[in-house]
Amino acid sequence: MKNYLKKFTTVLILLSIITTISSCETDDLSVSNLLSDSDLVQQIKNSDLTEINFNSLPQSSKSTIVRNYVSNGNSLNKSFESPSLGYKVNLVGQGRKVDVFFNMEGRELNGEGEDYTDSCWVYTYPITYVMSDGTEILIEDENDYTQVENWYSSNPNLEPGFSFVFPITIQYGEGQSTTIGSEEELGMWEENNCNSGEDEGEDDGEGEDDGEDEGEDDGEGEDDGEDDGEDDGEGEDNG
Repeated sequence: MKNYLKKFTTVLILLSIITTISSCETDDLSVSNLLSDSDLVQQIKNSDLTEINFNSLPQSSKSTIVRNYVSNGNSLNKSFESPSLGYKVNLVGQGRKVDVFFNMEGRELNGEGEDYTDSCWVYTYPITYVMSDGTEILIEDENDYTQVENWYSSNPNLEPGFSFVFPITIQYGEGQSTTIGSEEELGMWEENNCNSGEDEGEDDGEGEDDGEDEGEDDGEGEDDGEDDGEDDGEGEDNG
């Protein structure tokens, strides 16, 4: 009977230890699920981020990046992990820099209030990607982006950036299109067409400064008038 009680007690202790460990692991994994997307994005931004390899991201995150962002001409820059919170992926393209956030399970977070998958331009198929090791990947439709995903999986230690085989044809606006002959030409086109809203805001600010300068000039004119009046008064005293 005593041996039975000892065995029963030992089993209870082991079960208690296993339950405690499982609970701790579950708590760690579910932290990112207890916050709203916006709060979680802010937490990730403010945390100590560790740079990681792109292939260290959850598979769903990698697929989202390739199919929603790389497919729109955004180039991978760096990937980061915030333990127990999620991931941050930095991309460059479309005339802008983009930070995309994911929770620990790899779901994209929608806390930024912007849709970065919205493109300033899209290219027409076929198009050829040139990966950082010189590998050329022909994309004839959306299904071919699996080849890009496979390249990232097979080359974890290589730079994640890419370029295109030029010329390429891009579409923008209301069904308009143009042919781009080089990476430099694409950059200039994006600068002139993708950032127009920001440029206009800067121009408006400069206009306000000009108005202030004119006001200062008018003030100086008034001072000159006062000085003239004082000179006249002195002339009368002399008379």
